[in-house]
Amino acid sequence: LSSHFASLIDDNLINFEEDRHGILNIDVSIGKYLKPIKEVKEYVKNRDSIIKKLKEASVNDLMLSKFDCPQCGENMFRGSYNNGPWKDKDKKYNINGVCDNCDFKINELA
Repeated sequence: LSSHFASLIDDNLINFEEDRHGILNIDVSIGKYLKPIKEVKEYVKNRDSIIKKLKEASVNDLMLSKFDCPQCGENMFRGSYNNGPWKDKDKKYNINGVCDNCDFKINELA
């Protein structure tokens, strides 16, 4: 594991799930995490704000919601929290979305 990614994990900037064998499961749009740390922190701030909104709006599996994009501010961010009716509150599920106006997108375990 590179020191860059180790620091992202240590600083809780990248979402992951650790299994009982200590293996990390990471489901992310990796390009945003390859940037300098200042840009990564800005992405994480935007990511966390939209994940919170998507989780609050999620009722059913694959529910598609539209929100103001945290990066550009336009009401053009579409996303879903794929937790389904079988959800386990202690497990992380895929959450993804994209803004139709700018380059902001997420694909995360959350």
